[in-house]
Amino acid sequence: MQFQRFCLIFLLIIGTTLGSFAQKDVLFTVDGDKVYTDEFKYVYEKNNRNDGNLYSEASVLEYLDLYVNFKLKVKEADVLKLDNNPAFQSELKRYRKQLADSYLNEREITDDLLKEAYNNTKEERKIAHLLMLCGPEAPPADTLRIFEEMKIIREEIRSGGKTFEKAAQVYSEDKATKPNGGDLGYITAFSTIYDFENIAFQTPIGGLSPIFRTRYGYHLLTTTDIREAKGKIEAAHILLKVPKFANDKQKAEIKQKIQGFYDDIDKEKGENFEMYAKRYSEDKSTAPAGGSLGWFGVGTWVRELDDVAFGLENIGDYSMPFETEYGWHIVKLLNKRPIGTYSDMKEELIRKVKKDSRSKASRQKFIDRLKKDFEYNPNEEGYKSFVDRLDVQSFLSSRYTAPTSDDLKLPVFKISGAEYTQYDFAKYIEKNQRKKKITRVKDIYKRADILYKDFVASSLVELERNSLESKYPDFKRLMQEYRDGILLFDLTKDKVWDKAANDTVGLEAFYEQNKTNYLYDTRLRGKIITCPDEATARALSTLLVKREKKIKKGKNVKPFASFLAAYNEKASGQSSFKKGTYEKGDNDIVDSIKWEAGISRTIKKEDGRVIFVLVEEIVEPTPKPLSETKGYVISDYQTQLEKDWIAELKQKYPVVIKEKTLRSLYN
Repeated sequence: MQFQRFCLIFLLIIGTTLGSFAQKDVLFTVDGDKVYTDEFKYVYEKNNRNDGNLYSEASVLEYLDLYVNFKLKVKEADVLKLDNNPAFQSELKRYRKQLADSYLNEREITDDLLKEAYNNTKEERKIAHLLMLCGPEAPPADTLRIFEEMKIIREEIRSGGKTFEKAAQVYSEDKATKPNGGDLGYITAFSTIYDFENIAFQTPIGGLSPIFRTRYGYHLLTTTDIREAKGKIEAAHILLKVPKFANDKQKAEIKQKIQGFYDDIDKEKGENFEMYAKRYSEDKSTAPAGGSLGWFGVGTWVRELDDVAFGLENIGDYSMPFETEYGWHIVKLLNKRPIGTYSDMKEELIRKVKKDSRSKASRQKFIDRLKKDFEYNPNEEGYKSFVDRLDVQSFLSSRYTAPTSDDLKLPVFKISGAEYTQYDFAKYIEKNQRKKKITRVKDIYKRADILYKDFVASSLVELERNSLESKYPDFKRLMQEYRDGILLFDLTKDKVWDKAANDTVGLEAFYEQNKTNYLYDTRLRGKIITCPDEATARALSTLLVKREKKIKKGKNVKPFASFLAAYNEKASGQSSFKKGTYEKGDNDIVDSIKWEAGISRTIKKEDGRVIFVLVEEIVEPTPKPLSETKGYVISDYQTQLEKDWIAELKQKYPVVIKEKTLRSLYN
């Protein structure tokens, strides 16, 4: 319920868009403003599509309450004229550009994309990133909140408050790369999603990318190194895994074992590598095939394996043993394939691009559709007379300047009845003549034709951009949603979030009134005692039983540390202890014993050590101090502040529910 409440800001809804729905039955009014049944049904179904109780009375009433609260906030934002704020208008304009770019790019695939993919294939970039999770289905309000957090993080990095590495360690939600400062190792074309690759290949060494979004969430990245790509290799490996709880002796034995494999293989000049892989490798997925990892490029495996495998120079070479998070490896280079020419790789690139997020649609098909939609009508006479008058020298040297004379009035084409004149075309040439695909063409007519087609395409796309709201209801709805989302984010931030975070007196008073809601779980206070063997554990536990009896009788005993030190002086092996207060889930040993005062059962480890727990007290639930539970208290305080705010809005803007219409939704 709480998740839905906060996410309501971001629901993919039409909000207050008039004319988006058929003006049928009124479901409710907010201060006289009508909200129609069709609008409510749209957002209800969109956000409850997996609800097995769709249109049950309970489901409808619960969602209606959320939607009424949403409309109250929209009403307040409109009354306060928050949409007149220049910062809001600027952000909405930026968002429209981004959304429009997305709509337009989804309909294109070009040679430029293929060449970009090829150029990226020729490079390998070492990238570190910082990720804040925000999935594709995240409501717009979550998106806004996370984006604002990322803006703060980026500024902290940019201003030198934190290094990128430190910021990633503190803030990143990518668990795999967080510990090492966001380091992803080397990437190349197609080794990651295109949105990420695109930004990575635009970011110079040491540069900080803009904030960008992928299907995983919001990212920042930096490039730490660039090198020439090594293509693909085929390799095999032998793996000996290191158990999770292996002790130093076990680890040394595993390292010694794989070193023995290496020595034997080395004596036989690598001829028995496949046999060793089949017989001894603990990678069950590759061992039957002699350890073959197949063909792969940079970024396919863990960074350490990538670095070693791509560092092998000659086919048949094999590495010294090395360690990764999976264990100890020896890698052998079976084959390698360098980067080919663009011509050699084009078909492969096309296949990959078709499967990649680059390819949303063919650009030419997209342009052809726009020509039809906007009634494109070329004027050959206007175009021909213009080309015939071109200054050949300046045009072919890419130094053309649009004439200042006013006789370039003939249209070269029309779109939706509007004329695009020879002068418009001349200005387009002046601005775009230095593009590589233009300068390499030396024939005047071919060059003019390319520029003309680009001018037509650019004009069509710009018109499409300006017509998105009228052509695509989804685009119009998204703009309305985002508009409402920004307004409600700013309003809720002021009324609820910032107030809860900054109102220290109010927060402390709320905590005092509700501190029984923030209890510790039942806890165990005691000492975890580790002995070198079973005999020591039995002897020590016997002494501890006697010691505990003395304590219960009120007799004085040595502090535990002194007691154990005295015992260790006489014992053959050294025992140690760790004291603490534990909740369930804090410690595997504590979780595995019976929670009652006294000496627990013993637990024998793989290395022979024996562990038991001296349970001194079972602590019943008590309130946590505010310092330990502040985040939860702030969240609950926000909930209370929002409830109070909604009650105030309902007094200010009366809500009238049309009961008969409402009942028709679930009866």
